[in-house]
Amino acid sequence: MSGLSAKSHAYGALVYTIVGFQFVHVLVGILMAGFVLLRSYRGHVSARRPGEPAVAALFWHYTVLQWVAGFGVVYLFPLALGGG
Repeated sequence: MSGLSAKSHAYGALVYTIVGFQFVHVLVGILMAGFVLLRSYRGHVSARRPGEPAVAALFWHYTVLQWVAGFGVVYLFPLALGGG
């Protein structure tokens, strides 16, 4: 992203927004995983109560799919248009 500024062009603002949005979701996913791990160590997660790991896994799947879409917009779309 050398020379790319969020203030100079709409594409730059879009790139910074997508990357920031992804960064926030990764941080939330790390916090969720830590919370599930802590609750697991304390015995609050088991085969009879699998809700928290399932929710955390779904969130990580969403985050990865979001990254794929963001990668497509930020890197592949400009290549397809010949601007990359």
